[in-house]
Amino acid sequence: MDPFGWQESKDDLNDYKPMCAKTEDEIKKLTFDEDVTEVKKALYILTRGQSIQKIAVCGSLHQILPDPEAQDKILPILVDELRNFDERCQIAAGKSLLALVR
Repeated sequence: MDPFGWQESKDDLNDYKPMCAKTEDEIKKLTFDEDVTEVKKALYILTRGQSIQKIAVCGSLHQILPDPEAQDKILPILVDELRNFDERCQIAAGKSLLALVR
């Protein structure tokens, strides 16, 4: 007998469904076509995305902003919208911009 409950049958593991499972419609809302550029994805997420998506984009600004198109399109939106983002997103943006400057 396993006192910690770590031993589970394979059937139990295969039947596991996480609590955060998304419906097909929810998944479609969160995905982009393959031909959409990183800049366009970032623009869409920064203006209409969910908080967790914005955090991901803000955390990768140092990889996105070297692209001149990104500088022209993303920086103005970032300047306008950053004060409206939640604290985690602001911190991620700050760290990413600092990495870009270094």
